[in-house]
Amino acid sequence: MRLRNLFFIGLAATALFVGCKEDETQQTPSITLSETSVEFGEEADEMTITVTATRDWVATLPSDADWLTVTPASGSADETYTVTIAVDANIGENRNATVEFNASLASETLTVTQTGPQGGNPYQEFLDAAEGAELTVEGTVVAINNSGVVINDGPGNLMTFSAAASYNPPTNVNIGDRLSISGTKAIHNGFPQLAADYENFTVVSEGSESDVVYPTPVVVNAETFSSLDRTSCIYIQFEGVLSISGHYYNVEIDGVGEKGSLQSPLESLGVDGYEGQMAVYTGYQSAGGNGFLNMIVVSVEPSDTPYLNVTPTSATIPAAGGNAEITIAGNVAWTATCDNSAFTLSKTSGTGSEVITVSANENTSADAINGNVTISTAESVETASYTVKITQLAATVAGTPDLFFSEYVEGSSNNKYLEIYNPTDQTVDLSQYAIDLNTNGGSNWSKDGSGYKNYTELSGTLAPGAVIVYKHAQAAIYEGEATDCNAVNFNGNDPVGLFKNGELIDVIGTFNGGSADFAKDVTLRRKSSVTAPSTVYNPDEWEELDKDDISGLGSHTVE
Repeated sequence: MRLRNLFFIGLAATALFVGCKEDETQQTPSITLSETSVEFGEEADEMTITVTATRDWVATLPSDADWLTVTPASGSADETYTVTIAVDANIGENRNATVEFNASLASETLTVTQTGPQGGNPYQEFLDAAEGAELTVEGTVVAINNSGVVINDGPGNLMTFSAAASYNPPTNVNIGDRLSISGTKAIHNGFPQLAADYENFTVVSEGSESDVVYPTPVVVNAETFSSLDRTSCIYIQFEGVLSISGHYYNVEIDGVGEKGSLQSPLESLGVDGYEGQMAVYTGYQSAGGNGFLNMIVVSVEPSDTPYLNVTPTSATIPAAGGNAEITIAGNVAWTATCDNSAFTLSKTSGTGSEVITVSANENTSADAINGNVTISTAESVETASYTVKITQLAATVAGTPDLFFSEYVEGSSNNKYLEIYNPTDQTVDLSQYAIDLNTNGGSNWSKDGSGYKNYTELSGTLAPGAVIVYKHAQAAIYEGEATDCNAVNFNGNDPVGLFKNGELIDVIGTFNGGSADFAKDVTLRRKSSVTAPSTVYNPDEWEELDKDDISGLGSHTVE
């Protein structure tokens, strides 16, 4: 009996051993691809391969291969799958990616390559180098701006950037010259660039602009933007309306979520002359996706696309009478009307860009006069009608003075201050007031033009005969009490306005008077003989002191 049991136990053990051995042989991990590499042209396309594996499998794509899809991306063991490899259209350089297919311990790779109109990149060694690596590169200058150059070597382009440029182009370097440049690899928002000071630019051979042959640009619009390689210095073109604020040149591109940004364009390109107008910009993509589509400009041309743009959205005329200007930028026929006969228009119709003057005689009333000027076109444009609010200030009523600027400090670095004085015998609610900047003496107050960046609504109260000091957030030379204010961001050529309930009551500088310096590196102190604000800037009302003179800041007296 015992021997019989042992016999059956032995048979069972043998069967178990054999069964395990056979199962292990069947489950040995393996995966087979019908192709290990596929190649695509520039157009969007797809191909198929077959995948067979003895274990469940999954395909893994590189994180930067958003132009490539694999469908299906996983499968079960012991089945043959037809897998579709699809690519988007390539409007940049040649590109490739490696897709890894894993089945437990087994794996195979599929190399996917796609050609692009820009071809291969001779700067691949630079691109492969680690951030911070020191390198020397060579190429022909194809673009210059106020912080560096773009060089080209066959199908590849490379952007250089000099942090020490201070908005000045490299000297003795021209488009067409071949340069050797030594610097450090840097990455800005995912965009590789060579950080190199101008002293490390060496001219290998001189050339001329006529020697440079530019490729057909990649036209960036609502249809092509999503497929644009944001990390490549490719030759691009976009169209839109330009707005300028200091060193910032931004372009509204129809249908594109990010604004175009023209990086430090050369004065010789004449870009400033296109402010408020529709134009076509061509140049090299620079810097990565940070909410802006950055470009180093090579050329700018007027647009053939019908458009109309009108600035400002509001304008003020003094009570004594005078003029206000409305700037029309466009290339279509338009008409202009006003709903108040107190205002006269210098022109009521035209075609293309024009400046209309709105005139008014003296207002002797204690009430302001308001009107609306409407500029419209019958042609198909994004905005076919604009309304500009015109306000003529009320006549000054004797015995009722109001707040006014009493001191202005345009000092070193960010040491900028404004002082406001209350000449009345009443405590004043400051929430009725705001300070705004007329950047570079342009056609808009900050609130009406490029947004609220340099506009500040005031708060709190101001006692009779008291002052309040406002400062740039990084101002440091005045130790008295001061309040941070976005509008205190002037550089000597930016008029500053004090507004009450939306109407200008006092100003330093001339609105829309151009970008010439009128109060740079000085302190201005209102003379004690001045007892009321003025909407017209009169330098004779101010005492001019040395830069960084804050000896009178924090107090003011009147006669």
